[in-house]
Amino acid sequence: MTVSENDFLNKHRKFRIDSKKLAAIFVFIAFAVIIIVFWWLKLVGITVTGDALCGLDEHSHNEACYSRQLNCSFNGIEDLSEDVSKAAHNHSEDCYNNVLICKKTPHTHSAGCFPDNTADTENVIDWMETFEDVIMTNNIPDNLIAIATTQVGYEESIKNFEYDNEGDKNGYTRYGEWYGNPYGKWNAMFVSFCLHYSNIYDVTGLESAGVETMKLAWQNRNVYVSDDEYVPQRGDIVFSDTDGDGIADNVGILLSAEDT
Repeated sequence: MTVSENDFLNKHRKFRIDSKKLAAIFVFIAFAVIIIVFWWLKLVGITVTGDALCGLDEHSHNEACYSRQLNCSFNGIEDLSEDVSKAAHNHSEDCYNNVLICKKTPHTHSAGCFPDNTADTENVIDWMETFEDVIMTNNIPDNLIAIATTQVGYEESIKNFEYDNEGDKNGYTRYGEWYGNPYGKWNAMFVSFCLHYSNIYDVTGLESAGVETMKLAWQNRNVYVSDDEYVPQRGDIVFSDTDGDGIADNVGILLSAEDT
């Protein structure tokens, strides 16, 4: 079978036209994919913006936030009629003030308004490395203080946080992670953490996430005494009532004590 020159050229021309059509379709599909991805990312950004946990809405004062009010100090003659007084003085722009009537607080979301729940997280290997050089002895107070001292300088996360039901901002801590309450008030959990890693064999039931709960547990185990019955010693656990309401709200580890 012999193909003529015209047939060959026609087929070649058709092939080029079909190739251009396919290229155009490919470009269109690629463009459509870019648009879809762009809008998806934009929607994700909007979702993130909507999850701000600072408790404030973004707002900046504009013209609608102000009221133009007359504040003229023109001293007219008291016995003149209102019409005569108006005629005697024409209000200018100096006679008016823009008074803020908006009750909203100006606010622009910053990085601190959005939690990063992946920031500063730790696991048991991470925090055990902080006291891997501590040598445990048979002296419980020494062990406890040695563990506690290794934690000096550690702070709760400012990037990874949650707000509780009272509106308080609570950062992630290794002590909460260890206890199972990463964003909880960590005062008692810190002390419990130190007790746990001090090789004290009988602290079961004495560890707690709450200060008052912890104090009650120590009372129930008969290892709690009031300050008027006891002389403090190094390594003691000290509960304090800082606001005088009869409920312990702070607990700490006593680093040193003197005879006086």
